[in-house]
Amino acid sequence: MIGVVAATHRRLRARLDGPTSADEGFTLIYTLLVTTLITVLVGSALVVATANVVPAVRSAYARAAEAAAVSGIDAFRAQLDRTCGTSDHLTVDTCTIAMTGNGTINNDSTSYTASYAYSATAGTKWFRVRSTGTIVAGTDTTTRTLVADIAGGAKTSVLAYNVVVGYEAQAPDVVMAQFPKRGIDLSGLSSADRSAMGLPSSGGAVSWTGAPNSSNAGSVNICNAPYAGTTGRSHNPPPGAATPYVDWVETGAVGANPYSDYQPCQVSLGHSTKLMTSAAAQGTGGYASHDALLLSNSFPGGSGPLLNQPVWTSYRYDATTATACDNPNHDYRSFSLTCAGYSIDVGGTPASGSSYAPQYLSGLPSVPTGAPTIASGACTYVGPTRVLMKSGGTATITSPFTTAAQTGSPSACYPSSGFATGIYGYQVSISSLAAAGFNGIFYAKNGGTKPTTPSCTDPVTHAIMTSSSGWNLTCQRLGDSATSSNSVFYQTNGTAGTTVATSQAVTATDGPYSPAVGDNPSTKTDGAWTPQWTSFSSGTTCTTSTSVLDLKFFNCYQSGGTYSAAAYSTLRTTVKNALAAAPANYDTSAELQAYLTTLLAAGNSSDAANSTPTNANNTSHRWKVAVATDASTTDGCTPSSNVVGTTTNAAISAPSSDSLFTNVAGNSASTPTTSTSCYTATVTAQIGQSILTLGKSWGDGGLLGLGLVAGSTVPQFKVTFTVRNTSTSTTVTPAFSVFPSTTTAGKFTDVTQYSLPTSTSAPGDLYLEGTAASTLAFVGENDVVLTGSLAQTSSTNALEVVARDNVRVYHPVTCATSTGVASTTPGFCPNDVTGLYSGTLSNANLRGDKVYTNLSSSLNNVSIGAAVFALGGVSATCPQPATGADPGVCGGEFSVDNYNRGGQLGSITINGTLVMQHHGPVGHEWEIDDSTGLTSRPYSGYQLELDYTNYQSILTAAANAAVGGVVSTTTTTSSLWHVVSISTGGS
Repeated sequence: MIGVVAATHRRLRARLDGPTSADEGFTLIYTLLVTTLITVLVGSALVVATANVVPAVRSAYARAAEAAAVSGIDAFRAQLDRTCGTSDHLTVDTCTIAMTGNGTINNDSTSYTASYAYSATAGTKWFRVRSTGTIVAGTDTTTRTLVADIAGGAKTSVLAYNVVVGYEAQAPDVVMAQFPKRGIDLSGLSSADRSAMGLPSSGGAVSWTGAPNSSNAGSVNICNAPYAGTTGRSHNPPPGAATPYVDWVETGAVGANPYSDYQPCQVSLGHSTKLMTSAAAQGTGGYASHDALLLSNSFPGGSGPLLNQPVWTSYRYDATTATACDNPNHDYRSFSLTCAGYSIDVGGTPASGSSYAPQYLSGLPSVPTGAPTIASGACTYVGPTRVLMKSGGTATITSPFTTAAQTGSPSACYPSSGFATGIYGYQVSISSLAAAGFNGIFYAKNGGTKPTTPSCTDPVTHAIMTSSSGWNLTCQRLGDSATSSNSVFYQTNGTAGTTVATSQAVTATDGPYSPAVGDNPSTKTDGAWTPQWTSFSSGTTCTTSTSVLDLKFFNCYQSGGTYSAAAYSTLRTTVKNALAAAPANYDTSAELQAYLTTLLAAGNSSDAANSTPTNANNTSHRWKVAVATDASTTDGCTPSSNVVGTTTNAAISAPSSDSLFTNVAGNSASTPTTSTSCYTATVTAQIGQSILTLGKSWGDGGLLGLGLVAGSTVPQFKVTFTVRNTSTSTTVTPAFSVFPSTTTAGKFTDVTQYSLPTSTSAPGDLYLEGTAASTLAFVGENDVVLTGSLAQTSSTNALEVVARDNVRVYHPVTCATSTGVASTTPGFCPNDVTGLYSGTLSNANLRGDKVYTNLSSSLNNVSIGAAVFALGGVSATCPQPATGADPGVCGGEFSVDNYNRGGQLGSITINGTLVMQHHGPVGHEWEIDDSTGLTSRPYSGYQLELDYTNYQSILTAAANAAVGGVVSTTTTTSSLWHVVSISTGGS
């Protein structure tokens, strides 16, 4: 039957809720609602006779008798208000009142009379009243008895409940953000797919108008109204709806063919939803809703949600305004299809073994409204802020738009210095924060204001897109490059760009050769140095007979006047050190010649500068230097110009270790370009000589066998200098850590749209997960995004999560194909055929759990141990019902991102209290064939489990005043005295 229903209204989605949506209504038909506390205080437990609670058929007289019994309870409560309605008489022990009463309801009817009679007993904190309604019609008398516990109108804390919800429907502004005006590329559909769905063979895309905000029927405005009554969702369906389980409709077209996409905003509690029994020490918990719950068995023959905590609702069946599918025997809605004309039913009742069913109750606590209270001493940050808690008692903070300490925040909330460009990965211990005056509140506040001209324009439809509350969107699509302008978090390591650095090296590298007595140095190799002495004789003194070709002669004079056998080695070292210390001083032939000439001049005789030597022997001696520029390779030096070398790549590590961020490695690529000049210095010696009558002259003294030729020289050594001028171009591609998710190449994989911060418009979104070791509050002035499980290390601690708008559970998804992304609206994937088909798809790969795929397995089975508040009321646009219903509240929704996309994620468990204006979905059940005997149903997202943990005493303790004061958790009931519980007491 599910397929038939889907066929009727273009694909009815039965949604797995986020926090289970329970009807608010008396359940006089299932089970007695009595808490352990009532049992103890009153002293006796009420007993329910199933035969009386669930009769096969309720006659009109039976319903009238039950209503008369309710009148008796109301009469006693009204008497309490009159008699004990002052502040000093709102308890049982201070109230003196008549404990019996009776009355006749109608005096003008001739066909029947209705009356009631009640009697009451006083417990410790409750009056228990037993009221019997009687209908007499001729000879027929029908009675029904109800038993109620009535308490004084003390404040009731929402922390005493597992769940408190205003509307069992998504917020209309959230729906509009999830279903914007959009275009979806369909080019990936085969002809068989098109034929099976009845799509035209041509038309490469579908264009949807988006969820409408208007006063017309079928708009999302009705999502801001409760279900019941003529002004509610029940009496204002979208035009053409075939079942009562859809609330609004959008129109679309493929080519010239029009389509209507009917969608619900009410969530349902399905087969997999569990409201678990709370531990005795925690209290009963319970689910309190101001709207009608929709229970679903999920598939024909299935069973509905397991309800092992009390479920209270403000909804109860009213015959005067009921619709055909409203059940007069239940104070909740069932996913019934036979009422709409179908032969196979799904239905919806509490699962077998449930201890409770939804039950009407007046005076339920309200969802808190207004801005949270942030006391002085909070750690306040600006714009999107990441808080990662560690069980060791530390918090790691990333807040790019927090560039200065905020007023009222302890200095320890911020790095001691260096955060003018934002806070990145700042780790601080909670104990050190507390020592500095921290009051336990982490707060992400808005920076600037919402944009008047949003930055995201859909390139397909040219429509402006914003978040549900009016902030800019990241606007990324699959495969786009992540940058600082389209990312929520973007932290870099390295500075992008190209730099050019020049360097110079002048070398004259030796072998090294260490001369030894007896050597012929000219036969030795010594790198860039070429010794040209032909002998090295022993002794440490030189005479006029010592040959200048003997290294001994060099050693006698080139060592500061004292013989040194290492004079040559010392010279080499001196030259190399000078070149290394100041290469720019020795990069031309002239500079090299001047340097060597000066260096060797220390060994010259005193007449070396004279044109004529004083002596005609080696007593007069001098060393000369000649430097030539080499045109070819010489002693290992090859001249070259602008030779491009090998590029060296050095990896740059991403800056963050937080698993929320994708780390994209950077690179530093350095490419050298080198020009090489080669210079060879030839060092010779001259000594004094006499050429007969020509007189003395500088020459070689005839050593070379050429005679006494004036100006001749004696070879000493050569040295080749390599001068390298290198220009290195370095191009840096910074590493970065980014959110939303990308590939390791920095291309977006996550298509989810997030609120985008700018310097003038930064939403106060708090991205949170981890384990805390103390009582703390985490507050976002816009949204809180839970990016993983949240827990505390001790039962003596409590965590509070408060969003001024929505609390969302992070669930990133990507597209199964990249083909067609360019012609698909940001936030969507090609081949998304939502709204285009009837019944079940012949090609299951076109379902949303296949077209979109999960990005992270680490998000399976998430647990949230906290008191969670989604307050709402900050949306820039808040659609209101045009039906006369009271104005609703936008936002304030607890939900899972992409609840209807990707594969199964297991369960999401709330351990604590969940308070929300609007009940958002945490998962989505997919269409199944019309058949009985099924045992499961495919789904996306999570299955919901609710486990109550009572944090009231911790959060209201004086030591936690700041944390407990963030949200007002107590509300006054609508009457001075109010009904706490009610059940049948027999007929």
